[in-house]
Amino acid sequence: MVLFSMKTTKNAITHLKIKHNVGPEGRIVATTTPAQQTIQAAFGRSMPRILFNEDIFKELLLLWVIDANVSFRMCEQPSFRTLCAYLAACQPDYSGIYRALPQSGNAIKRYLLTWYEAMREEVKLKLRSTTVKIHFSFDMWSGPNQHAYQAIVAHWLDGSGTLHAALLSLHRFEGAHSGINQAEHLWHTLQLYDILPFVGMFNVDNASNNDTALVDVARRLRDAGHTSFDPIQTRLRCFGHVLNLVVKAILWGKDVEAFELNHRAAEAELGPIRDWQHKGPLKKLHNCLTYILKTPQRRDAFATVVKRVYPDETVHTVFLGNITRWSSDYESILRAFRLRDAIEEYLQLVIRQNTNGEYQREDPSALVNDELLPDDWDYLKCIKEILAPFREWSLRLQGRYSNGCVSDILPAMDELLSHLEDMKVQFSDNPPLVKMIELGWSILDKYVLFIPIGTALLTSTKILYEDRTLTSVCDCSGFASQYEVQLLPGGVEG
Repeated sequence: MVLFSMKTTKNAITHLKIKHNVGPEGRIVATTTPAQQTIQAAFGRSMPRILFNEDIFKELLLLWVIDANVSFRMCEQPSFRTLCAYLAACQPDYSGIYRALPQSGNAIKRYLLTWYEAMREEVKLKLRSTTVKIHFSFDMWSGPNQHAYQAIVAHWLDGSGTLHAALLSLHRFEGAHSGINQAEHLWHTLQLYDILPFVGMFNVDNASNNDTALVDVARRLRDAGHTSFDPIQTRLRCFGHVLNLVVKAILWGKDVEAFELNHRAAEAELGPIRDWQHKGPLKKLHNCLTYILKTPQRRDAFATVVKRVYPDETVHTVFLGNITRWSSDYESILRAFRLRDAIEEYLQLVIRQNTNGEYQREDPSALVNDELLPDDWDYLKCIKEILAPFREWSLRLQGRYSNGCVSDILPAMDELLSHLEDMKVQFSDNPPLVKMIELGWSILDKYVLFIPIGTALLTSTKILYEDRTLTSVCDCSGFASQYEVQLLPGGVEG
């Protein structure tokens, strides 16, 4: 018995409804709310009723966790569990979801590991079913948690000639990023998937530790009694990384050693470039963008100017390039031109206010010394013109647009080398800019020589595609004649 001392019967009636499902005059109250009834009716009209399947529920739950990048502990949140309970209550039998709903984040981890093991076995079967070489790409990556990882991807053809790719491993990488350490992780993955006899070629970036890694893997294959590979001839360079190196060389003079000048003359030749890069329009733009982005208050103030100058503009902030993101410097310049009037107005405003010494010309770091003048914008326009084809090729050859065939890479290199030569002529009246173009040209020309067109490319193509011709698979109809390579049936060099 429950006793109520209230003068009204509202609390008593509410208690009977909530706790005992009893309404006035002892009638049983329906367990569903009007909202639940509406959802039930809607689903009943539009979707067939199906029985609850715990395995399907777990798989869908894991897909949500992965796609939305949510914490494993989300399943412990009362609001999430209430949502699931509500959805379950809309079904005639909702006891199954309570049994399947994980009680903790550790359960999600167990589910994922079980699913991973099952998927890995499927990938193993697919890899072992191939009769041709399997090729690999691998790279280092740092996550938001500041941990280092090594990603290893396999590329292969099935019996029907369909190209496949699969992420074999994303190791937590500990210790130095040396070639020996990377080779250890790579070797472990090759053993785990039992594909040592099928190792083909490698596509990696241009870091020297990758050379060491491939030499060590080749040695391990020989020691294990398998057919080894030539770590030089089977090494393909990441073309996107090559483009990034060329662009950085043009903009900031990276990799001075690649500049084809004798050592004694190098510094004398590069001196004007150094001055131009440290004091010229590129550096001034970098300093201005850094100033704008330094604090939330400055970013808000700049956004206010953008909204006034460009009422219909949807982008209200500038973009600062960085050393690792490909084409980021070009994107930064594009954004600056898009918001040019707002940048100029904002800089004039803060310089006039002189709140933090922006107008102190005797201070080299003062913003007034970095104010962009019309000549500076003209120079940046030249840089934009020089870099545009690099951005275009980077987009055309990324992802699944191209399989990295040399029939794609060599024409790209030829076009870009010719473009840089044309730019030298066009800007011949600007010696520092010409030197920067020459520096980029020399790096791109150097990597042309690294493409193993004579042995590795055609040999690997023959292994990869067996009796298929190089022309039919890579669409290289004009490739052989253009680069004076005669291809016999089967992709063999003649």
